[in-house]
Amino acid sequence: MKNTRPLVLFEFGSWGHIPNYLRLIFDYWAAHENLGRLHAVVGAELVNNHAAIFESLSDSKDRISISAITPEEEKVVRRFNVIEQKADQENPASSNKYFFMWSLVQQYLERINPHHALFLTLDELIFPLCAGLRSSTEFSGIFFWQ
Repeated sequence: MKNTRPLVLFEFGSWGHIPNYLRLIFDYWAAHENLGRLHAVVGAELVNNHAAIFESLSDSKDRISISAITPEEEKVVRRFNVIEQKADQENPASSNKYFFMWSLVQQYLERINPHHALFLTLDELIFPLCAGLRSSTEFSGIFFWQ
């Protein structure tokens, strides 16, 4: 029996290769009907700055869906990114980002109820994972450690 629950993909960035990479994933998914459903959770900035990527999905709406994090959530993510860039290694405020991201991801996982989660950047979840936090959803991801 085919799994009707989607694969959920998380990517909150909008810089560098990310828009192109997502477009390639969406194009591949749209071309292969046997893959089931894909639900991408992305940053609002990505949707706003790269709308063409998402507009091209109109023919695949039954199999590919998009959720942008709220402007409030994105504001917190951006604030943590600024703190992280200015902070030295001893500043505990920068590590709070990882636990905020974990909480944010878990909220979306509860809402979407996927069969698996794929993180295009697993780095932001490494500290919560090392702290022993568990997810109700199986997941995998790409670990860059910047």
